[in-house]
Amino acid sequence: MTVFMALALLLSVPNPLRARLKTQQDWLSSLILLAGIWNLFWYGSQHLGDFWGNMACVSGALMILASFPMLPAKRWPNPINSLLQSLQEKARGFPQGLFELSLAGLFLCFCFYGYTIISLNL
Repeated sequence: MTVFMALALLLSVPNPLRARLKTQQDWLSSLILLAGIWNLFWYGSQHLGDFWGNMACVSGALMILASFPMLPAKRWPNPINSLLQSLQEKARGFPQGLFELSLAGLFLCFCFYGYTIISLNL
């Protein structure tokens, strides 16, 4: 999950690697969306009340939010296409700064996951 969080952050903010990843953005953003859905609805929902279950819910929701602006809605099948386009329209209507705040939260989740992984391997 930490890798998908890093990819979401790399594709969402201006940086030198973003230009290299731009050609792969369509399928990477789809993977980020699927990882967020899995994290939120499978792992997180099965472990609610547990610390890592709660973290999975938060980070999964933030990955889903981060992936929405990048998703290629026209490449999905028709029923998903119309749903995705309507969700992207609603996301554009969010208050200014909400997307940036969600990216800051995702960065904090990424740091915590990364710190935990490093601590477990030392």
